[in-house]
Amino acid sequence: KLKSSIFFPLECKIKKLLNITLKLEICIKKLIKDLQQQKESMAELGGLFNIFSIMEDYQKLVILENFGNKIDMTFLGIDVLIRSLIIKVKEPLLIYKLTLRGMLQLLNFRKLKELQLSYFQEIVLRKQSRMRSIIAALNSELKLQEVLHESILESPSLNRALENLRLRHSRHDIYSSSTLDYQNLTPVKSRYSNDDSQNSAISKSVQDHLLEELQTTNHDLTEKYIPCLNNLRDDVHYLSIQVENNINSELNSLISKLHNIIIFWKIDFQSEFQKEKSSVWNAAEV
Repeated sequence: KLKSSIFFPLECKIKKLLNITLKLEICIKKLIKDLQQQKESMAELGGLFNIFSIMEDYQKLVILENFGNKIDMTFLGIDVLIRSLIIKVKEPLLIYKLTLRGMLQLLNFRKLKELQLSYFQEIVLRKQSRMRSIIAALNSELKLQEVLHESILESPSLNRALENLRLRHSRHDIYSSSTLDYQNLTPVKSRYSNDDSQNSAISKSVQDHLLEELQTTNHDLTEKYIPCLNNLRDDVHYLSIQVENNINSELNSLISKLHNIIIFWKIDFQSEFQKEKSSVWNAAEV
């Protein structure tokens, strides 16, 4: 295949990156689900403490209200964190996943174009091989006709053997792939006949058919197949270059964006959220 040393490793790299992205997506969905459950639990707990603060005396009310406020602030912090995870992690991972799958589809399209080129090359080679066979058959037919008309061949048995050889040769070369009807040709009148006009008629029919097929095949090759093959080869070459450049560029961009997610995870999630949660619960009692 064309440039298989380039596109096969590239396809493996994309599949590996897609697999990592899918695993990250599963993890972040589970994390968001757990945080949403925690948020609901914190909201319910905060509501209970607010109810208790109304029922108790002033001194206990202040303590319960202060604790309830901390739970509410934690609840709000979790809600902000969930929104941040959705915007900065979950949605980008979804975009990366779709982008990577689009890259694989693009590589597959390039592969199909390459297979189309290989198939078309085989067709052209078969047509060219058929032309060579026709030319060889014409040359053989002309040589055989010269031998049949030589005056030194006066033996009926030898003429019969040459005629059978010529017929077998003609049938083998063109009958299976042509529309020539041998049943309509004039049959041999005698087993030992040396009818030159009959041999000439048969040879002329075979030659005319071969010449007609040769002209048709040559016209198809020069006017249709070879121009189409050249255009298809140019398309595959251009497509291969563009696909390689664009995918490499997009991969570098995706890897950079995944690196940004890691930075967000370290700074916004682990540091800022933990710091904010600690500041809420470490605040002095009122």
